[in-house]
Amino acid sequence: MAATLGLSVDKHIRMLNIRSFEKGIIADCCGSSGIESICNQVGESLREKYEFMTDRFSPGYGDMPIEVQREFLALLDAGKQIGLTVSDSGIMIPRKSVTAIIGIANKKQKKRFSGCENCKMFMNCEYRKAGRMCKSSLV
Repeated sequence: MAATLGLSVDKHIRMLNIRSFEKGIIADCCGSSGIESICNQVGESLREKYEFMTDRFSPGYGDMPIEVQREFLALLDAGKQIGLTVSDSGIMIPRKSVTAIIGIANKKQKKRFSGCENCKMFMNCEYRKAGRMCKSSLV
């Protein structure tokens, strides 16, 4: 899947950051919450059709490398379909966007827990060593 709030949200957040840093931060958080809500809605609609599904996996989070982002967008024709592109560093444009895989299974799947402690890259993570989290750096 690929989802985006669009360039107008990015522009609005940038404009608010110029006028009021606090309002810009709040708008940025609202945008992140909004795109997550859309992704959760997609997951819920799939759960109505399929009994067993995996968690949602996205490039750049946990053990899925961000380098596959470009392949995701090409496979989904996201540039043409929803105007979603990717920078040379793997950051999506518009920024309030998500690409992900949700698997359909034939039996109940073990729930993965999010967070650094549960990531396979925990010991070698450059984000964690710098005192950040990969999720917060890509938002």
